[in-house]
Amino acid sequence: MFEIFIACLVLAVLICMVVVVSKVHVLWGEAFKGFLPSKDLFGASGLYTSVGILGATVMPHSLFLGSALSTQNRLSEDDPSAEKLKSLQVICSRETTSTTTQSKPSILSRLLEFFAAQVRTPPPSPHSTCVRRHSDRENNSLAFIRAHLNHGICDVVGSLLGFAVLINSMILIVAAMVFYYGRGSVAMDESGNLFDAYDIIYRIIGAPAATLFAVSLLAAGQSSSIIATLAGQAVAEGFLNWRLSPVVRRLFTRLIAVIPSMAVAIACGQDGIDSLLVASQVVLALVLPFIIFPLIFLTSSKTVMRVRKPGTDSTAWDGTVDYSSGKVATLFGCAIGLTVVAANVYVLVSLIQGAAH
Repeated sequence: MFEIFIACLVLAVLICMVVVVSKVHVLWGEAFKGFLPSKDLFGASGLYTSVGILGATVMPHSLFLGSALSTQNRLSEDDPSAEKLKSLQVICSRETTSTTTQSKPSILSRLLEFFAAQVRTPPPSPHSTCVRRHSDRENNSLAFIRAHLNHGICDVVGSLLGFAVLINSMILIVAAMVFYYGRGSVAMDESGNLFDAYDIIYRIIGAPAATLFAVSLLAAGQSSSIIATLAGQAVAEGFLNWRLSPVVRRLFTRLIAVIPSMAVAIACGQDGIDSLLVASQVVLALVLPFIIFPLIFLTSSKTVMRVRKPGTDSTAWDGTVDYSSGKVATLFGCAIGLTVVAANVYVLVSLIQGAAH
C-alpha cells in the first residue's frame, strides 16, 4: 500500500508536469542542447544548482529505503512461504465463514485497536538483527534472489529514468521557458525563485497550468517527506535496533522537518525559504558520496554478494552463486562517484570563496 501510494503521488507529479509542458511553447532544440556538457555549467551558480538537482534526483536516504524494500519478501510462487501464506488464508477464510456475526469485533473496537496500535511500540522486525559482521549472517536464499532480482532492477531503472530524470527535466524546461524566454516575466538581472514561478506561470500560461504546477509541487513534497520518514525508520530499526510507536516516530520526524523551515520562513521570508530549498538539495548531494562508495564496495564484494546454491539433498549445499558486480560496472560506479565528489568540492570551494569575498 505504501508503494502504491507513493507511485500515485509521483504519477500525479508526472501528469501535472506533462500538462504544464504541453502548454508551454518549448524550443526543443535548445532544450535538448541543455543536456550536453558546456562551459555555461561553470558560470554564475550553474554548478551549484546542478548539484542540487543531483541531490534531489538521487536522494541518499532513498538508497537506504530502497535497500530495505528490496529485501522484503514479495511471496513469489517459488517461495515456500507463499504456500504457507495461502494455507493460512484458506484457514482464516474458513474460520470467518464458520463464525457468527456476533463473534466479529465491532467497528468501534476495531477503531480503538487501530489507534492503540499507533501509540504502541511495535514488535521487533524480522529483518532487524544485532549482527555486526557479514560473516555472522546469511543472505537470502537463491530462490528468493532469482524471484526478486528482475523486478528490483526494473524498479530502479524505471524510477530513475522513467520518473525522476523525466520529471526534473520537465521542471527545468518549464523554468527556462517561463523565467528566461517568457517575455516581460523576469528581468535579466533577476533570479526567479519558486514563489515567482506560480505567479509567472499564472500570468503567461494561465490559471489551470499554475494550479497544476502547485499540485505537482504538493505531491512531490509529500512523497519526498514520507520517503524520508520511512528511510529514517529503516535506518533506526536496521542499524540501531531502535523502535518507536508510529505516532512518536512521525511526530518526531515531522518536527525535525518543519521547525527549521518555519524558523527560516519567519526570520528570512520567501527568499530564505527558496535559498533553504536549494541548499537542502545541495546538502543531499554532498552526503551522496558517503553512500555511493560503501554501496559500490559492498556490491562488488564476492564475499558479501555470494549466495549458497542448494544441492540435490535438502540438507547439503552445492557451492555458491556470485552476484557481485563486474569490473566494468564497478569502475563505472566509481567514475560516477568521483564525478560527484569533484562537483561537490568545486561547489564547496566556490561557497568558501564567495563567503570570503
